[in-house]
Amino acid sequence: AARLRSFEIAAEVLGALRAAGFDARAFTPERMPLAELLALMRRSSLLVCVHGAGMINQIFMPPARAAVVEAFLPSQGYNTGAHLSHILGFQHLKLFRCNPVQSLLTSQHSFTNQEI
Repeated sequence: AARLRSFEIAAEVLGALRAAGFDARAFTPERMPLAELLALMRRSSLLVCVHGAGMINQIFMPPARAAVVEAFLPSQGYNTGAHLSHILGFQHLKLFRCNPVQSLLTSQHSFTNQEI
């Protein structure tokens, strides 16, 4: 299942975020030591991920100044990540389009490093 949820164009997404001024990096939460994961999430203002269990890591992000971009497969449309973001006071954007980079860059809900 993890392979199905991988971000096939992660390098392109990272490049777009870096060009927008973010210190973006890819990581696999389940492969990191817990202390390292917690430290990374505490420094993060934006989480971009494919819908799945990794969405829970947003609870470790700084309160009120964070945002989450959640990518879905066309057949998905769950609200669990959005509900959690709402409870935490974060902005949340769902991406359903085939090209998440284009969606992220042209969305009316796009985020800048200064806004978060």
